[in-house]
Amino acid sequence: MLAWRDATRGRRRRRHHEQDAAAGRVTDDHGLELHPDPDLHLDLDLDLDLDLDTMTEDTMTDTHGHDVEELAANRCWELLRDAGVGRLAVWVEDHPDIFPVNFVVDHGTLVFRSAEGTKLASALTDVPVAVETDGYDESSAEAWSVVVRGRAERIQQVQELTDTLDLPLFPWQAGRKGIFVRVVPDSVTGRRFPVADPGVWRTPWSQVRRAPDE
Repeated sequence: MLAWRDATRGRRRRRHHEQDAAAGRVTDDHGLELHPDPDLHLDLDLDLDLDLDTMTEDTMTDTHGHDVEELAANRCWELLRDAGVGRLAVWVEDHPDIFPVNFVVDHGTLVFRSAEGTKLASALTDVPVAVETDGYDESSAEAWSVVVRGRAERIQQVQELTDTLDLPLFPWQAGRKGIFVRVVPDSVTGRRFPVADPGVWRTPWSQVRRAPDE
């Protein structure tokens, strides 16, 4: 019954679209008429016949890929030292999850504090973890991101714990966070790129106005 009703509705929508097109109107699936901005003076026949090849991912990469700078490892570590906060990606049972963490750089690793819970239990498994942080440089109008991939280990040795207590590690969230975790990297990657002007992504239909519901 539902399949028959959906098929009937589909045929009805197609018939309405055909009637509207014949009358020179543009409507959505609910029959609401769409009104292009009159200031655009669009030639619909011309603008709808876009060269889709110019909008493919490959073309966009060729055009803008040279703007992306792959960051050297030392620059990645500099940004990590200044960031102090990022997102810890872990695998929880049957799905990925992500948690904000405050961290510090310590001898080529990342250290964060945690309480018992899902974040800690999921981090301390055989499954690799990742820590991502990013930012925006207003002076250059550039964005950057750094990703650290590796293994998380609980710090338990007395001497190592003693050294860790001296680290300037101050979680934003209050509470008992007496467990220290070290992320030992397998890889550290980063990139920087100029932030695109929003106008780059506009199309002739970005300013199309939808007819109000009556």
